[in-house]
Amino acid sequence: MNILKALRRPKVIPYQFHYEGILGTSASLRFDCIDADLAEEACERSFEHIAQLEEIFSSYNPKSTLMEWHGIQPLPRELCSVLDHAEEWRIRTGGAFAPGVTHPNACWEKLSDSTYRRLDVPPFTLNAIAKGAIVDGVARLIEQAYPDISQIVVNIGGDLCVRGAKPVRAGVQSSDDGASPLTVIGLCNQAIATSGTARRGLHIRDPRTAKPVSHTPLVSVVAPTAQLADILSTACSVLTIPESLALIASTPEAEAILVDADGQPFRSSGWMQLERQARTAC
Repeated sequence: MNILKALRRPKVIPYQFHYEGILGTSASLRFDCIDADLAEEACERSFEHIAQLEEIFSSYNPKSTLMEWHGIQPLPRELCSVLDHAEEWRIRTGGAFAPGVTHPNACWEKLSDSTYRRLDVPPFTLNAIAKGAIVDGVARLIEQAYPDISQIVVNIGGDLCVRGAKPVRAGVQSSDDGASPLTVIGLCNQAIATSGTARRGLHIRDPRTAKPVSHTPLVSVVAPTAQLADILSTACSVLTIPESLALIASTPEAEAILVDADGQPFRSSGWMQLERQARTAC
């Protein structure tokens, strides 16, 4: 009888969705569940939430909350959280991570839990942290709103967040040309972000000097959240490899692989475990 019941049990299917032009890049969503309509609904809710968060964080939309922020004003909870994390890591990395790419100084002052003063400094963006925050926000929304979805994978422009009981396989690409991945890992309730010049050219500057950096062409960081992976991958692109490995070692549940200008890979102490985890990933 138990065997018959198991045979009749509805099969969980991974429903996958892919779209272009989301936050200026591509987005892929995967929801494992038994109901196609449920997956479609979750997909629709996800993109509605992305649009709402883009209205807050966008540095390209002059009407976004971020771009219309001048002087002292209360800010949305989502923006407050990102500002607090950005300032925490600006201090912790000695300015290697900073929202303003041309200066290491503070760009705002916190006055209360929800009120901030925009300081008179050169323009800054939150691009190095906001995409990860949006990915986390979508994963959290679906996890809370749809308990019948057993596995969630949100990937926006390479910022990937996995939520669920099973590990999911993820490749670390050395470039954007479709070449074989540098390595493959398994993620379980984790996120990954990749940065560096190997994928997008000289787009990262050291905020402490305003000069482009190229000594670490590829950095991939795994962390509990996509926002933290974003922060660490950007900081590790600026810091030296020994400094980066020390930063990763001091950050709970973070791992990284870094490739130097000669193509030599450097792995944090727990990275090999992620590669072993890929063997049982789906």
